[in-house]
Amino acid sequence: MDALSEYKQIEGPEKAGVLSGVVLGNNRYRIKKVSPSMTIEGATRNSCERDAKLANAFIQEQYEQSGHTSIYMGEWHTHPESNPTPSGADVSSVIKIAYLPDNDLPFVILCIVGLESIYWGCVINGKIQKISVNMI
Repeated sequence: MDALSEYKQIEGPEKAGVLSGVVLGNNRYRIKKVSPSMTIEGATRNSCERDAKLANAFIQEQYEQSGHTSIYMGEWHTHPESNPTPSGADVSSVIKIAYLPDNDLPFVILCIVGLESIYWGCVINGKIQKISVNMI
């Protein structure tokens, strides 16, 4: 996704945001929007915290603009490595999000933007699995 590629962490601290999209049916989903980076001050080259208030406002705005069809689908952040893999902290934080009571989906997507590739994972039943994504 071009919108994510612009956030490659060539230098500076990690960046993070959220993904919103729509349910197509038959276990098919489409990510429609990537939020801008919304990290709390104090991010470092190897860690950051996403601003929950800004993320919620972005998701609500997308929901309203889409006629109530666009919903929260997951998280994105950067890693300063060529081919990123999730850290233990990445996995535990996205699993916590998957079990929040206001999560409407049976999964949460984790996207990590690296310098050469993007890692796509999905938390299902408390475990993260690497997934393939069709770019259209």
